[in-house]
Amino acid sequence: MGTAGSTSTLLYYPYDVQFDGYGNMYVVDYYNHRIQRFPSGSNAGVTVAGSSGSAGSSRSQIYYPTKICVSSNQTMYILDTSNYRVLRWQMGDTL
Repeated sequence: MGTAGSTSTLLYYPYDVQFDGYGNMYVVDYYNHRIQRFPSGSNAGVTVAGSSGSAGSSRSQIYYPTKICVSSNQTMYILDTSNYRVLRWQMGDTL
């Protein structure tokens, strides 16, 4: 099945997957408390929300995310389960 991890090519309990209109894949990386974007054709992800392995309740942190929705204007809505909130994250927002 593979190895769990927090590098750009590894995930630790992927929970949800969504695609945008450009073919990018977004993965909810549950135990790494982050959202990874994988550009079309790439196996290396980029953290676009949260931070690898660092849970918390600040704007830049998510805590056990479970769902994501990517809108047509590239806005992400993240279900931040253990912080009891839904985050609205614009593409380009800084971590």
